[in-house]
Amino acid sequence: MKMLFPIAALALIAGAAPAQSPAAGGAAQTGNAENPNETVCRRIRESGSRLNTSRICLTRQQWIDYQRQQRADTEQSQNRRVAPR
Repeated sequence: MKMLFPIAALALIAGAAPAQSPAAGGAAQTGNAENPNETVCRRIRESGSRLNTSRICLTRQQWIDYQRQQRADTEQSQNRRVAPR
């Protein structure tokens, strides 16, 4: 019984790995991921709410710019120093 669990876990891991590799190769071959002008819609959660979401549609390049701006804003707010009292 003690050997059954590790063998089952290895079988699960080995079975899942080949299923992922063709999907990754298929996306790169179609070329859709590389088109910067393709419009992509995503649901964005509103800050402070579990239920309120907004649907935003941008091109892939605009999403890249959006994510860079969000990251820069986050880093800037984290690097601000609070003046001692």
